Amino acid sequence: MPPATSESESDRLEHLLEGILGPEEADPEIEPQVEPAGLEPSETAPRAPGKELSQEEVAELIDQDQATGQRLARRGDCVLLVSTDRMTASFWGRMPEGTTYKEVQELLAEAGISFGVIQSRIYDVLPQRRSSRRREDRGRGPSRPTRRETVVAKGRPPKPPGATRTEYAFPVIEESEAERLQRLLEAGPVSALREWSLPVPLVRPGQRLADLACQPGEDGCDVFGQAVPAPPPAPGSLGLGVQVVATADGQSCAAAALGYVVVAGGTISVLPPIWVASDLIHAYFVFLPQSGSPPRLRPDEIRQALAQAGVVHGILDAELTELCSRIARDQRQVDHLSLVARGTDAVPGREAQWRLCGDPVLAERTTRLHRRLTRSPDLETLSQQIEGLAAQAVAKGQELATKQPIVPGHPGRDVFGEEFLPEEPSDALLEAGENTELAPDGQSCRAQLFGYLGAVG
Repeated sequence: MPPATSESESDRLEHLLEGILGPEEADPEIEPQVEPAGLEPSETAPRAPGKELSQEEVAELIDQDQATGQRLARRGDCVLLVSTDRMTASFWGRMPEGTTYKEVQELLAEAGISFGVIQSRIYDVLPQRRSSRRREDRGRGPSRPTRRETVVAKGRPPKPPGATRTEYAFPVIEESEAERLQRLLEAGPVSALREWSLPVPLVRPGQRLADLACQPGEDGCDVFGQAVPAPPPAPGSLGLGVQVVATADGQSCAAAALGYVVVAGGTISVLPPIWVASDLIHAYFVFLPQSGSPPRLRPDEIRQALAQAGVVHGILDAELTELCSRIARDQRQVDHLSLVARGTDAVPGREAQWRLCGDPVLAERTTRLHRRLTRSPDLETLSQQIEGLAAQAVAKGQELATKQPIVPGHPGRDVFGEEFLPEEPSDALLEAGENTELAPDGQSCRAQLFGYLGAVG
């Protein structure tokens, strides 16, 4: 409890009263206050024995009291003070002779002091208690009268609120696991996702995630019975990460999308349940184990999650419906990765080719035979080898081979809706052999003289 007045205030008031009355005189006469809002000097208050106070002196006392925010009431040589915070009421000195316990109670009531009155302390300001003490002091010689403080009422101070904290509406996994899951959903590897076994809460859009909370304070009450409001709780804030939005008052937050809710570094985030393969052609819905019953998902919620991940092409509507049904039936039947979108593959083009104008097998055999004829002087042996063989004769200028041009491929489209081209087909080159020449446009080959068609490779 705060004291009725500080030590400096008590000394100031006592010195002020003694300066006006003298140390042996009674305190100035001031009528007990009637309303807590202010006090007036009494015109009919009983006179204390000794020096009388002028109106100016009484006004000075009241002015001094108002400057410190206290309230002053007086009965005889006893002064009633209320502390500046209105939490303590005290008597300085003792009541005049003949004052009764009930009269002191009435004085407190007239001054508006109605809460926290310590009934047993009222006896300490009655003149009978002072007389008994004077009898105890008899025979000790003259002494300077003391003016001591007697606290007769104490207010109840307000109870401050507890510390602001964040209360989560979901089981929170370890921060290291949350960070690992975030890396896996961004870049894999897919094998680690398939082997994931730790339950992670899957939340839907609009689902409440966390609240700011604190133990509320309790209002106090001053000695006048007026409520003393408890201080407001210390301001707090929620760490909002991706796909998390706060309510209008900032005291709660909710999921903005379908996903897995985690907390890392004091920040709440909802991680997208979509994983896209490195070829950008396949997108999967990631379903991780749930500690309880999983939410009953709808195909449009998964479609929205795909859109938020940027997946807009090749969405497999039938697979979305089947996936939602499997999750509703039994989560154990659901694979960790379910294909939900497939892009369009690119169609590769055809490389350029040379087409021989004749039987390529016969042309190659003729070439090998020609090599033997030019290398072996044994005509009898050669005649045996060529017996029964045939060769294709060609005339001078006859077309021997033509080039089949490149056939371009068709572009594909990934799950993000971006086109991509297949690999460029390679060109085919033909070298003119012995007694042949390429056409000026390079698209055909002709014979330079009469002979037999041969080819290598």
